[in-house]
Amino acid sequence: MNLQRIAFALAASLLATAGVASDFKLGGVVLLQPEEIVGARVNSAADLAAYIRALESAATGYFSTLEPPAPRAGHLVIAAKPEHATNAWVVFEPALSAEQAEALVRRLREVTPADTRDGVVVFALKVSIDGAAPPHDHVPRIADWDKAIEKAGEALSVDDVVLRSWKP
Repeated sequence: MNLQRIAFALAASLLATAGVASDFKLGGVVLLQPEEIVGARVNSAADLAAYIRALESAATGYFSTLEPPAPRAGHLVIAAKPEHATNAWVVFEPALSAEQAEALVRRLREVTPADTRDGVVVFALKVSIDGAAPPHDHVPRIADWDKAIEKAGEALSVDDVVLRSWKP
């Protein structure tokens, strides 16, 4: 299963079709774990692609409600556990207000995830809104993750960072 190729093909197809009311554009999918780990933890690349499309739809719907529209770019970072628990972190420039970020995270967490097994699956969606240039950073900087690493006092795997930063 070549998840990178599926993810890039999905991103390209969404780039061609995205652009609803809020001009939401998916600029890429970044696997935050090695492809072998993600491939072993999801049933299929097609399931993951369907989940990504559903997340894109949820985010498009959310951004279409914001008034006035504002150009911004960033990442939607998604984590899914085998028991269908999900979490999300959002990083944008300019930043969303705390209330906006919480509402977007709630909407993303409502999306039924792809089935996973044997651990958490973590990836980021690079997005731009209302004509903003896509984010330059390949991997977003997440304050909660930085705090988890600092508290641990040692290098952590992506799995450990995500699980230590998980908020119910």
